[in-house]
Amino acid sequence: MIRFRDEIEKKGLVGCGIPLEWILAYKGIPAYNLEKNLYVVENAGTIRGYVHVLAEESIERCVVSYLVHPADRTDGLLKRLLDRSFRRTEELKLTLAHIFTSNENLLEKNLLCMMDFKPIRRFYELNLDLQKARLPNTNYVPFSCRTFKRGEEAALTRIQNRSFMDTWGFNPNTVEEITYRTKLPCCLPEGIVISWDGDRPIAYCWTKINLGRDDRKDRRSGSIHMLGVDPDYRGRGLAKQVFAAGLSYLIKQGTNITQISVDSENEAALTLYKSAGFEIGKTTLWFERRIEG
Repeated sequence: MIRFRDEIEKKGLVGCGIPLEWILAYKGIPAYNLEKNLYVVENAGTIRGYVHVLAEESIERCVVSYLVHPADRTDGLLKRLLDRSFRRTEELKLTLAHIFTSNENLLEKNLLCMMDFKPIRRFYELNLDLQKARLPNTNYVPFSCRTFKRGEEAALTRIQNRSFMDTWGFNPNTVEEITYRTKLPCCLPEGIVISWDGDRPIAYCWTKINLGRDDRKDRRSGSIHMLGVDPDYRGRGLAKQVFAAGLSYLIKQGTNITQISVDSENEAALTLYKSAGFEIGKTTLWFERRIEG
């Protein structure tokens, strides 16, 4: 599948949805069955396309991802794959199918509209040259901030779920899921920082060192994967505190470029990130189709 994906990208084309590396990594998540949610089409032993369905039962949706060889687009292969993803969504008794793609991907945007998907949300991909980063002043924040330690997975799960419980598209995580993700090669414990009020986690910033195929040693990239503050503690500078700590970690790791994805409607987050020097790069559009069972 990796070779198939690489072949398609060499043609200048991309699919929609979650990157293939992330999909394949899901097989290690407890209670997740990759074989039931990843469908592959072959012809004479050669992969021609795939579709993946990520179920998020608590918010009644499936996130659909696909990639089809351009030579097979005209024979209805993509429609058949998407129809299979819709049936899987029905089997799971979920009501929504969501797909995201680049705003610049006119081919996929038009195709999704033809398949009765409607654009519903816009996210910005922001970029920062860390040599130009402006770290916020957080000396006034009265709470302690330190790196995550093994054994604190339940605390990390709690602060992540509390921070995003009212956020569009967020699916609450289990301790088992968080534990698995903290052990992935791109995630190190020292790359996760948490602010505390006594023994209560109240804010966090989760960074990643990107292990992309095209990374060069002199241009190492990273990302702010997640950043959130407990609703009871907002407005006290905690977002700046963990944000600055996360950026400092990436800088110390020799990271040159970092990225972050943010909902276009989250004005507070956009203001914070832009104050540090982040600039808007690509725009991602989320599409929705209601599945009639």
